[in-house]
Amino acid sequence: MLDAIWHVRGGVLILGDRSEHKIIQRFASIFAAHCKPVVQTTELSVEFCDPWWRFFTSRGAGDFSRKEHWKGLSPLGIFDRGKIMVTKTDQGKVLRYDIRILHGLVFSVLGSIVLGIIALVGGVSTSSAGILSIFAFLWLYLPASLWVSFRARTFFHKTVADIR
Repeated sequence: MLDAIWHVRGGVLILGDRSEHKIIQRFASIFAAHCKPVVQTTELSVEFCDPWWRFFTSRGAGDFSRKEHWKGLSPLGIFDRGKIMVTKTDQGKVLRYDIRILHGLVFSVLGSIVLGIIALVGGVSTSSAGILSIFAFLWLYLPASLWVSFRARTFFHKTVADIR
């Protein structure tokens, strides 16, 4: 239940007679185009894993002129892990997605802690610094997670509709 804070989950009904294999291959190619390394592909699922530290450890690390480093602006940019599955239900085929924004959560927590420490060093009371930290976390994480969640849902619905 608590992991709902850093996961975006949902499903899209697949209309028509599109093959599961074609859908999975389409999402695998989309992940590759968005610089999300595919770590596992089966007949009915595809999974990617893209930790943020990969940027600093990969070849050409820190080279912001490389095109793939700007893919963070894509609908999948902030997600560090995800799995797409095609399941069969009574209504037909459903594309289920489970994508994670844990690194965004960690960034927001660390940012709010740093702000709280700066407030304490600046002479603010402990309770005020705590309230400021909580406000900073909510200000950093909630709007971003809601926007990303909306963008991801829109992305999956549009992509499934475009597969022929």
